[in-house]
Amino acid sequence: MGMTVVDDVRRFLADFDARVGGPARVLWPHTACELDAAEAALGMRLPLSYRRFLGEFGGCWAGLDVYGLRNDDLLQSTSMVELTREFLDDGWPLPRPCCVFSIDGAGNPIYFDAVGQVCLFDHDLGQASLLAPDFDALMRDVLT
Repeated sequence: MGMTVVDDVRRFLADFDARVGGPARVLWPHTACELDAAEAALGMRLPLSYRRFLGEFGGCWAGLDVYGLRNDDLLQSTSMVELTREFLDDGWPLPRPCCVFSIDGAGNPIYFDAVGQVCLFDHDLGQASLLAPDFDALMRDVLT
């Protein structure tokens, strides 16, 4: 995640907090060791831009639910490792390895594939689609 996107997310969160009259959340930034352990559990490297996001903000709502290992109060307490396991255990035909880091409004998983592309598996269509080539592109789309 380039500094521009980090700065954009920081501004977005500050603007949101100002609209609701103060900090709406407690952020839980992640350490490199925690993210390394998550990668081991998932069996894949997390995209660098997502690692930077989690290192700066932790899991939080930033125009899109972005789950991490610990999340702000606006999200469920479920980690991205747990989300991934839940979807795989429930039989969703997601690629392996993958990392489910968000869920759309219809309950569909949004995930990173093994090369870091952002995909969505639509249960109604029974197929995956590419949402963005990477996490930075996704967040730029969400924040604009």
